[in-house]
Order: sequence, then structure tokens, then C-alpha cells
Amino acid sequence: MSYKCYLFGELMPQTPAKLSVKISGKNTTVTLLNEGEINFLKYPGLTEITLPLVFPMLTASKRPDYYLTLLECAKTQRTTTQFIMTRTTPAGQLLFDTNIKVSVEDYTIEESATNGLDVSVEVKLKQYRDYSTKTVAIKTTVKHNDSKDTVTSIKPNASQSNSTKIVAGDKVKITTGAVYGGAYAKTRGLKVPSVYIGKWYTASKVQTIMGTDEALIKELYSWVALKYLQKQGASPAATSKTASVQTTRPATNAPRAKTYTVKKGDTLWGIAKKYYGNGAKYLTIYNANKGKIKNPNLIYVGQVFTIP
Repeated sequence: MSYKCYLFGELMPQTPAKLSVKISGKNTTVTLLNEGEINFLKYPGLTEITLPLVFPMLTASKRPDYYLTLLECAKTQRTTTQFIMTRTTPAGQLLFDTNIKVSVEDYTIEESATNGLDVSVEVKLKQYRDYSTKTVAIKTTVKHNDSKDTVTSIKPNASQSNSTKIVAGDKVKITTGAVYGGAYAKTRGLKVPSVYIGKWYTASKVQTIMGTDEALIKELYSWVALKYLQKQGASPAATSKTASVQTTRPATNAPRAKTYTVKKGDTLWGIAKKYYGNGAKYLTIYNANKGKIKNPNLIYVGQVFTIP
């Protein structure tokens, strides 16, 4: 049986030697007079996963610091990720998988002489359940000369200013193509990793460094030029006329979804590998065809699936 482990949308360079999954029970035991102990059954608690990972320095396509940055960002940015562990036969047939939305609770980094340049990390994950809150509009009644006028109070957010000028204390988002600033040659001009792009940070300082207006990003403790930052509440920088024309083109130019007719011996894993080059993306096909697929491990000859 072959195993593959995915975290942060990345295939881990080495499959974990073991996987520990704990499903906590929340049942309550009470003692009743003349009845003894009884057990109140409740829904299980959040699943906890312990994952020992190894990030090779020389034999993998990406260095250990790349994966350590992903872990750090998951903690500092308070983001969730999908943990996927697939199990397949030598022929590529999917047996079953573990697919859970999780948060990174904590992780321990271990470097030792026995591991050489490789980095060992024990990661503890916890199942994350989505939840939502309701927005309530409150209307207030104000009396004017014995008449009642119902008005809705709207308190503007200080960050929703029409001005695009960035000042200290503003919330800013790093845009694509950003590079680090500052006065140090070792960091200046280096591309900001993609994990930091598109997220909101605090500009703790704004000043001109080596002729460029830059902001010190508080959470990253790094300088980024203002031209790569978008202020919260402000519209994105105006694009060229060409870009505007492109955004208003008819939707008929959009690529159409493909279809695939199931043949003998097909699996969702194999179909995903054929179209996406990665069998682990079979969930994309499954989610797009849930009305036709009751069990992702059972598909039938002649079924026609939409390939997003």
C-alpha cells in the first residue's frame, strides 16, 4: 500500500513514519440513586492528529525553511488548511483517504547530528469546524417635534477612508510581485513569499528609505514599498485601459468545463491524474459531480462527469 500526505496544498517530501489520530469522547457519566452509573451520549469532540514530518535538505525539491514558513504562517495568520492522507494500491487504485480541515495547534522542530541537514518536525493538528455569526441591523427611533422618524445609524469605519495614502497604523495588504525593502542589501529586493501575499497586516511605520516610500509591516518586521501595498477600505490601484477592457469582455470567452465518460477500470484517482497530473485532486471531480457520485470509491461505466 502506498501513502501520500498533503498539508497546505503541498505534497510532503517524505511520508510520515506513523500517524496518530485521537477522537475525543464527550460522553458524561452520572450516578443515579438505585440505578447506578449511566452514560449520556454526546457528539464526539474535535479530532486531534499528531504528525511526525521530516524535511530533507538535499533530496527534496524545496528546502526545509519553505515548509517551516508554511507552519509559521498558519500560526501567525491564524489560517486553516486541509490535511489529506491517501492510501492507494501499487496499481494506483484509491483504497481510502483521510481528509480533514484542521488548524495547526503547535509544532516542535528537532535538529540533530544523526539527521544531518534534515529537519524533523512533530506537528499537532486539530480538526476545525466552520461556524458563522449573524449580522443584526439595529434601527433607532428619533423624535423631532413630536413626530417619529425611523433612521438607521451607520458608523463609518476609520479604515474606510476615501484616501489611499498609507500612514502608520493602517491595515494594509501585500499585493502580488512585492519585494522586501529596507536598507540592508541582504534582504532588499528579495521577493516576498507567496504565503504572505493577499493577507492583511499593520503598517507600524511609514518613511522614505533609499529614495523609496516604504512601510514597516509589524507582523513580519520587514519593510515593503508602498506601491506593493493596498490600504484597507481603499480601492485597488487603477489599472490600465487595456486591463479594463479585458475585465469587461463577454463571459463567452471563458473556457467551458470538459466532460468525461467512465470506462472499464477507471477510478476518480486515475481520471484526476489524467486531467490534472495529480490523482490527489480527485476531490475536485467528486465535488463537481456529487449528484452523480454517492461513493467516490464506486463509479460505474457509462457515467458522464463534469471535469472543472
